[in-house]
Amino acid sequence: MESTFNFPTVTYAQVLEAVAKGLCVARLSWNCAGNYLFMRPADEIPVRYISRASSLPASVRRYLEKRTKGETHRHTGEEITISFGAYLCLVTADLRIVNGWAPSQEDMFATDWIILD
Repeated sequence: MESTFNFPTVTYAQVLEAVAKGLCVARLSWNCAGNYLFMRPADEIPVRYISRASSLPASVRRYLEKRTKGETHRHTGEEITISFGAYLCLVTADLRIVNGWAPSQEDMFATDWIILD
């Protein structure tokens, strides 16, 4: 099946593979033209940089700094890092990024997904 945009349509399973490779995806049936998804990859940040992480509330930054102040990993002696898991993000037509997008049942079984890159 081909879309009117000359992109081949794919399944949600193929979408997950595509976003894991850093590609952007969308559904043809979405009403808002210009909306698309991407995956924010997993990441780690050393505790010493937590105070600069504007994506975390100040109270969380303070708690993490206090909880880990001067500590290192027990077995390796390396600096402690904070891990962030991967998640899907929706970019809206007005260029807002919505973190933590989750598919509906309809999205998971749809066959009108396109890979934009």
